[in-house]
Amino acid sequence: MNSIDILLKLLFAHLIADFIFQTKTVVEKKQQNSQLYHIVHSLIHGTLTYIVLWDIGLWYVPLCITISHYCIDFWKSKRPSFITTFIIDQGFHFLVIVILWLFITNQFGVFYHVVSDVLNHPKFWIYLIGFLIITRPTSILLALITSEWRKTLEIESLKNAGQWIGYLERILILIFICINSFEAIGFLLAAKSIFRFGELKDAKEIKTTEYIMIGTLTSFAIAIVVGLIINYVK
Repeated sequence: MNSIDILLKLLFAHLIADFIFQTKTVVEKKQQNSQLYHIVHSLIHGTLTYIVLWDIGLWYVPLCITISHYCIDFWKSKRPSFITTFIIDQGFHFLVIVILWLFITNQFGVFYHVVSDVLNHPKFWIYLIGFLIITRPTSILLALITSEWRKTLEIESLKNAGQWIGYLERILILIFICINSFEAIGFLLAAKSIFRFGELKDAKEIKTTEYIMIGTLTSFAIAIVVGLIINYVK
C-alpha cells in the first residue's frame, strides 16, 4: 500500500461516515448532546477506517480517528450551526487525517520541504494577493461606486447574497483567466445577463436591473484586470 493509497482511503472513510451514514436524525440528536449518538457516530468512523485500511498493524489509526472525531463533534455540538462552524469542524477532521497519514508514511520531512517551497515561491503570494483583492476589498469598492444609485432603489434580497454572488463570480473569472479559459467568462456574463434582463416588466425593474448590471460589469472588469496582471507578473 503506497502513501497516496492510504490518504485516499482515509478520506474515503471520512466522507462515507460523515455524509452518507450520518443521517439528519443523527445530526439532530448530536446537536441535542446525545452522548449515545456521538459515540456511535465516532465508532462508525473508526470501524470504516479499519475496514478500508485492513491492516492490524495500523490499529492505532482507527482508534485516533474515533477519539478525535468524538472530541471535534462534541465541540461542534456546543456551537451555533453556522457555515463557519461546519468549515472549522471539517478542517479539524481533515487535519487529523493528514497528520495520521504523514505519521504512517513517515513523510513529515517531505511535507515540511514541500510547504516551505510553496511558501517561498513568489507565485504563491501573487495568487494569494490576487484572490484576496477580488473578495472583500473589491466588494467595498463596488459598494462605494454604486452607493448613489442604491439610495434611490428599494431592493429586497437575501442577506449578503449579492456579496457572496460577487465573490463567487470574481473567483471563477480569476480561475478562468489563470487557466487561459477566457471563453468561459463570456458564458458566465451571458448567463447572468439573460437571467436579469429576461424578467423585465416595468420601469422600476429596469432601473434595478441596470443597477445590478453596472455592479456586475464593474465586478467583472476588476476581476479580469487582476487576472491579467497576475498572468503578466507570474
